[in-house]
Amino acid sequence: MFKNVVIMAAGRSVRMWPLTEYVPKAMALADEKTLLEISMEKYKKQGLNVHLTVGYKSDVLAPHALALGASSLINTNGQGNSWWLYNSLLANLDESVLVLTCDSLMDVDLGELEKNYKNFGEPMGMILPVHPKEGFDGDYIHADKGIITKLSRKEKTDLYCSGCQVLNPKKIAQNTKPADDFLEVWNELIGKKQLYCAGFTAQNWFTFDTVEQLKLYRTAK
Repeated sequence: MFKNVVIMAAGRSVRMWPLTEYVPKAMALADEKTLLEISMEKYKKQGLNVHLTVGYKSDVLAPHALALGASSLINTNGQGNSWWLYNSLLANLDESVLVLTCDSLMDVDLGELEKNYKNFGEPMGMILPVHPKEGFDGDYIHADKGIITKLSRKEKTDLYCSGCQVLNPKKIAQNTKPADDFLEVWNELIGKKQLYCAGFTAQNWFTFDTVEQLKLYRTAK
């Protein structure tokens, strides 16, 4: 079973200004709790160690994360979103690690996710898909027999990237070129046929790039 989850929360989130001019996106309120609090509660209840990447407004976010019980904080200030895969202590983890973005909320069947990952032979990476939802953007997944062949914002399919993936940090650090952006990591894994698409979808999925999407979430709840 998964032991560790990494929640990436270091970005500036300029599309959500003016809200994120004052607080990091992970501390935006949804359903009377911060986005980070909602995610951390889910995964801590399931016994996972929660690690957090911080950067923008880390002086505000770090105390909030520690108060919620974060196991560790990774300062990636000035770095890209995949920098930690190659340059933090987590790069030594030779195991499946759940990786999430702080601005995506969803319900994930961890048992089914682990089963899928093992059935694919425990590749370097696997993305949990979701069905597209009106008003929420995503990268479309193109796959052949579970192996992802392309990710695209324009070429439509019936599956999006959900913001949740399973990665083996040590395998990636040892077998790919160091990259600062996850798009580069994904493209290299696609070239190696080491990026898979899980055979089921996340449920109750929302992702937040704008204040309007936060309002849609509150309305739906």
